[in-house]
Amino acid sequence: MEKIVQIIGPVLDIRFEDGELPNILNAIEIDNKGQRLVAEVAQHIGDNVVRCISMGSTDGLVRGMDAVDTGEGIKVPVGEETLGRIFNVLGDAVDNMPNPETKENGVYIVSRRHTKNKKSDNGNT
Repeated sequence: MEKIVQIIGPVLDIRFEDGELPNILNAIEIDNKGQRLVAEVAQHIGDNVVRCISMGSTDGLVRGMDAVDTGEGIKVPVGEETLGRIFNVLGDAVDNMPNPETKENGVYIVSRRHTKNKKSDNGNT
């Protein structure tokens, strides 16, 4: 099982089993006394340890707590249902309305506009 080995403010070091290192930018979930805490893998630092950046408060975390690799990056809702709504960085609605039932995309997808070899409106390629 993956375990937290160091906590310095929002930075978490998490040790994984041999051969189980998550990819950079993967989301890691931690149960912090009933609250879901998500951290994002920022660096592989050796000895099966990854350095992560927490997307929420690390108050209450202690070394040895379990962590789970989600196998994918942070995803947020997209589509018509999200227009006019307010979401946090994890895609959770914070406008006192329920989360929309809609498709989700990763926060690091590449825009189709930037994948074509054509000039943009300002003349840059």
